[in-house]
Amino acid sequence: MYLKSFVAWGLTIWVAMACQQAMAQAPAAPAAA
Repeated sequence: MYLKSFVAWGLTIWVAMACQQAMAQAPAAPAAA
């Protein structure tokens, strides 16, 4: 059970970082993307 929660948390953090990096590289990109 704990492993699933940890993986989900890690994935959420990874996605957030990827989105932030993408926004920084392409400021003109739509916010919905």
